[in-house]
Amino acid sequence: MKRIIINADDYGLTKGVSSGIIELYKKKKISSCSVMANCEDREWHFKRLLRYGIPSGIHLNLSAGRPISPPDLVHTLVDDEGNFISAETLLIRERIGKIDYDHIKLELKAQVMEMRKYIEPDHFDGHRHFYFFSQRMREIVFSLMSSLGIMRTRIPYEGKLFHDSSIYFILRTAFLNKFSELAYKSALAHGFRFPKYFRGQQYTGNWSKKRLLNIMRSSIDSTEIMIHPGYSDKKLRSISSLNDCREKELRLFLNAKYYQDIMLSSFESLLD
Repeated sequence: MKRIIINADDYGLTKGVSSGIIELYKKKKISSCSVMANCEDREWHFKRLLRYGIPSGIHLNLSAGRPISPPDLVHTLVDDEGNFISAETLLIRERIGKIDYDHIKLELKAQVMEMRKYIEPDHFDGHRHFYFFSQRMREIVFSLMSSLGIMRTRIPYEGKLFHDSSIYFILRTAFLNKFSELAYKSALAHGFRFPKYFRGQQYTGNWSKKRLLNIMRSSIDSTEIMIHPGYSDKKLRSISSLNDCREKELRLFLNAKYYQDIMLSSFESLLD
């Protein structure tokens, strides 16, 4: 039987997203989630996370919502209104020397400390994989997480390209594969543990029954499948291009019948 992590990203992004993730866990369709610790209405989100005991990691985030740190202390990461800049702007600023790396360390540590008020994260990963596209940011994140004792993670190397996906996600996956290969040795050197295989990037926002079956059949032991389910509420539609497709993804996984040869695992149960 194959041990598979099905991890739902973006818990906390909106109440609709969190509600969808909880519903999937209650139906035993996922085994883990990644939490945006800077989410609004944190008490609401974490109360439900604890109620249902969902194995949870921290979804490190520098591009959605507002920082936990006072904006003036991380001003190179935010806009004039104190909101995080976009992931694309973050990388551009970093490339031209306009990002203070101490701001990154301060904010990411604050997110971990905030989550630890409620629950200990069992792994870490990044919103939109932001730190894989910069060697300096990647090493900052790896060193910080190691110092904080969070030693399980995700390496988003998908390997095989499925050409039934969109051109955008095929190219993005190929690009991410390249940077994930560079990160692999560094992750091992830091002592991180991670699933051997990763799936889901190429079908982000574009899942179907056929694609789900393809992923389930092609995944082997020690694989993480990343998904982005949720209810498309008003808040989500105002902040994310992944909105109605999340609800479609939620319905797809709720009705999926392809779990016969799979043992759903968490990061902790798979990697310890």
